[in-house]
Amino acid sequence: MADPEPGEGGAEARALGGAWAVVAAGLREPDGELASSLGDGEFREGAEGLFAALEGGGARDLRGPWRRLAAAHAGRSAADLVEERVRVFGHAVRGPCPPYELEYGPEHFLGKSHRMGDAAAFLRAFGVEVAGTARERPDHVAVEAEFLSLLCLKRALAEGRGEGERASVCRDAERLFLEEHLGRFLPALSRRVAEREPGGALDAALSLGVALAERHGASVGARIGPPDLDLRPLGTVEEETVVSCSSCSVPGAGSGGGEGAEV
Repeated sequence: MADPEPGEGGAEARALGGAWAVVAAGLREPDGELASSLGDGEFREGAEGLFAALEGGGARDLRGPWRRLAAAHAGRSAADLVEERVRVFGHAVRGPCPPYELEYGPEHFLGKSHRMGDAAAFLRAFGVEVAGTARERPDHVAVEAEFLSLLCLKRALAEGRGEGERASVCRDAERLFLEEHLGRFLPALSRRVAEREPGGALDAALSLGVALAERHGASVGARIGPPDLDLRPLGTVEEETVVSCSSCSVPGAGSGGGEGAEV
């Protein structure tokens, strides 16, 4: 497969969208679907092609992290993967390795509400509504990876149709969302998980995510956050409770339009 170029009928954007979908699947709560997919030869071949297509031009190796993700799931049940998830993330929002964007950075607790509102604005702008059955906040790493996948696929569709202005809007949104949200805390989360349970399925999925974020960032001009980003300072119990409760109401603010999608 030839190395895709930006705007080449949406080839690069399609590859990025598919690659982020794989990362999101590896970070979602295990339900057996990913394990089943990883055992499917056609799926594995397709994923291998996606990551190979994005490696051109001196880009960072992506097939290596992808193969580690596939190997980390080999022969493991969904129950086993859930146990790993609990060991790594814990049961509370502020566990040993928080998978939530809002737990990272130097902002005071009030900045948490602002950042959640900004993330929600991205979803609303692209007609996305968090499904009522969703079991995670919109700032969960898997939800953000899935949304970035959607942005890429929207750009691919626009480029394929020759809709340059719409494609440019999507590309700008990818850059901003990657730099200000997912890419900002992904390396720090990956470092924490690698220190807590190296070689596990989550470590593999996050390593792949960081490599992909660097590749994607180089393409759209987004800066990726540092691996040593600290967790944000905690407020009082009352402050944290108020902000957390108000943040949880944000997902329902989005409304799906004609081109909307549920995450």
